[in-house]
Amino acid sequence: RHARSSDVVVGVLDEPGGAQYALPAPGAPLDRRSVWAAIEPATATAVSAVRRAGGWREDLGTGSSAPWQSSAFADLLLRVVAADGGGTVVTWTPEFRCTGQGFVRGTSPSALRRKARTYGRGYGRVLRTWRYPLSKLVGTVVKPLAQPGFSVGPDVLPYSVRWQLALGRLEGALGRVLPTSRPDLRGGDDLRR
Repeated sequence: RHARSSDVVVGVLDEPGGAQYALPAPGAPLDRRSVWAAIEPATATAVSAVRRAGGWREDLGTGSSAPWQSSAFADLLLRVVAADGGGTVVTWTPEFRCTGQGFVRGTSPSALRRKARTYGRGYGRVLRTWRYPLSKLVGTVVKPLAQPGFSVGPDVLPYSVRWQLALGRLEGALGRVLPTSRPDLRGGDDLRR
């Protein structure tokens, strides 16, 4: 019923231990800050809005041809807002709920480090693409290392994972993959295997 009057409907992604992110207040605009609360499995976007935004980018997101393996949906929503000149109608509703496994659960330590690095790359890349302030770019790299108990949703990340997340965010912000001796953390071709 929300989709009839909205371009974007954002609900809650429930994971074991709690919701991944809190929703903004009803009536809040979809913008560069709130877009990160719109998680793909719990968000519905009108096809017409996606078309106005130019569709999905093939060089961003999971399975893309580039090392930027996340945040394609945030990029799409930012382009929806830009294409609509700020007139995007969004409904934030806790009534729309989806269940997910969580970032950490069921993932081996090495796979979790790889996942954090690749997710960080996409996030940093979107921040760079959308010209977030330098303070945001620096803060996003430093935060996983400096904040005790840094978590993704309800899951507190081990320091080794937070380090890989910070490196990935730095790579995305720089727009290039840093050299590494670990073949599982190199570039797009390795990540798709």
